Amino acid sequence: MAQAANKPSQRSNSIPPRIFAFFSSFALVVWVLIFLLLITLLGTLAQVELGLHGAIEKYFDPLFLIHWFEFGKNDSIRIPLPLPGGYLLMALLCTNMLCGAIIKARKSWKQPGMLVAHFSIVFLILAGFVSFHWKKEGNIALYEGDTSGEFQSYHDWVVEIREAAPGVTSALVVDQSLFNTLAPGTIRTFQHATLPFSLELGSFLKNAKPARGERENLSAEGFFLQKLSLNPENERNLPGLVATVKDPSGKFLGSGLLWGGASYPWTVEADGRSFVIKLKHRSWKIPFSLTLDKFTRELHPGTKKAKVFLSDVTKTKNGHQEQIAITMNEPLRQDGFTFFQASWGPQDARPGDPLYSVFAVVDNPSDMWPLYSCIMVGVGLLIHFFQKLIGHLARSARRRGKNPATAAATLPSSP
Repeated sequence: MAQAANKPSQRSNSIPPRIFAFFSSFALVVWVLIFLLLITLLGTLAQVELGLHGAIEKYFDPLFLIHWFEFGKNDSIRIPLPLPGGYLLMALLCTNMLCGAIIKARKSWKQPGMLVAHFSIVFLILAGFVSFHWKKEGNIALYEGDTSGEFQSYHDWVVEIREAAPGVTSALVVDQSLFNTLAPGTIRTFQHATLPFSLELGSFLKNAKPARGERENLSAEGFFLQKLSLNPENERNLPGLVATVKDPSGKFLGSGLLWGGASYPWTVEADGRSFVIKLKHRSWKIPFSLTLDKFTRELHPGTKKAKVFLSDVTKTKNGHQEQIAITMNEPLRQDGFTFFQASWGPQDARPGDPLYSVFAVVDNPSDMWPLYSCIMVGVGLLIHFFQKLIGHLARSARRRGKNPATAAATLPSSP
C-alpha cells in the first residue's frame, strides 16, 4: 500500500510533467507579456533610426537579440541587454495558451465559450507563424497600357544570371541570403553545370552607389562602391557588390559592380556565349496578367491629399478577360493574391504627364485567418456571456423563491 501511494508522487516529479507544468504556468505567460511589452517599446523607439523594416528585423523576427543602452558623451558607454526576440515570445505564448488554456483547462459544458476563445487566440498566433514563413509581398508599377504577370519584392534581392540569346527565358538566381553577409574583402564562389564560368561575389553593401576611382576590395573596372548610410525606409536602399567571372581553369574573364540602381545589366562573354548578370529585386509570377487601362487620380481641392485613386485594369487568364476596378478601399482578391491600390508616380509629374499606378501585392496563405480568429473569439465570448447571464438570472430567481417568509414580511398589512 505504501509503494502504491508513492507512485503518483513519483510520476508528478518526473521530467515530462514538470515540463508541461512550466509551459502551462501562469508565471510563464506573465513574463512573456512583460518581455513583449518591453521589446514593443524598444522596437517602436528604434523605428526613428532603423525604420519600420529594420526595427521588425531586429526586435521581432529573431529568437534572441541584444539591445545596447548608450550613455555618456557621444554615447561612449554601451551596456548590452540580452532579450528574447518576438518570434520566441510568440512561440512561448502559443505553447502556454495551448497547454494551460486548452489542454490543462477543465472541460465542461458550462464553459465551452472560453475554450473556443482561447483556441481562436492560438489560431491567430499560428496565422502569424504561417504569414512569417510563407507570405510574399511586393508591388507592381504600371503605366496605362502596360501589362505584367509578376510582382517584385520590396526588400529581397537576388543576383540573376541569364544567357543573352534568342528564346532564352529561364535564368539562374543567387538568393540574397547567400551573399548579404559578405563583408568587404570576403568572397563566395558560385558554379552551375549550365554555366561556362564561375561567379565570385563579395563586398556586399546594403546601401551604396558607384563612383569613379579605386578602392581596396570594392573596386572593379575603374569604379568602386561608395558606402552610404542606411535609409530608414528600407525599400529606398540600393545595395551593391563586386562580381568576378573566371573560366573553369581559373582564368580571369572580368569583374564588375552589381548595383541595385543600375539601368543596364553587366554583360559577360564566356566560351563564345554572352551572359547578362544583374542585381535585382526578387520577383514572383502570378497566375494571370494585369493590364492598366486607365488610372484616375483626384485630390482634395488645394491640397495633395488623396481623394480618389482608381485603377481600371483588365485581368487576363487562359484567354479570358475581365474588367476590374481597384480603388484604395476595394482591393482585388484573386487566386490567393490580394492587390491593393498603394500609390502612384512620378510624384513630380506635371499636368498632362503620364502617370503610373502602383499596386501592393500580397500572397499570404493565412490572409483570412485573422478574420476567422476574431469571429471565433466573438462567438466564444458571446457563448460565455450568455451562459453567465442565464446562470445569474437562474440564481436570482431561486433566491427570490426560496424565502417566501421574507417576501411575505415585506408585504403591507391590511387595515
